[in-house]
Amino acid sequence: MQDCKLDLVKIAKLQKSIIWLMLLSILSIGVLIGSVMTIRITPIGALLLFGCFVVFQLFAYFQTLRLSLVMDRGILMPTLLISGLVFPILSLIVLLLISNKATGMLKAAGVKRGIMGVRRSDYFKLMHGNCTGCGYSREGLDPMQGCPECGRQP
Repeated sequence: MQDCKLDLVKIAKLQKSIIWLMLLSILSIGVLIGSVMTIRITPIGALLLFGCFVVFQLFAYFQTLRLSLVMDRGILMPTLLISGLVFPILSLIVLLLISNKATGMLKAAGVKRGIMGVRRSDYFKLMHGNCTGCGYSREGLDPMQGCPECGRQP
């Protein structure tokens, strides 16, 4: 049971990094395509933008691999992400799918999340032994007793 709750914290943190990577990938793809379309970029500038995109993709690969392993989903998604170096839209779809699976796991556990994932201030609520409503440590309390802080029943 403790590993399950600790995994929720890891899932929440990794999902947040994947959301940021999606935004950075969209930005780098947009800037690269926009620069190539307007032909206002030097070859060195194009290489720098492409280099940034490759760095985002490699970092996304490792974060996706970590998230897949924490969620026990295997390595199919991270493997598909590598093809995103050739097909950038595919990498965004893979990142969206893995983030969606993480969202499903967090929602199933009753975790409240926003558009950018779980708030950092709510991570302590995901830890084993804490009240999921207010984060109060339930250590030493009867498992069926309500939370002394907020009254939430376990």
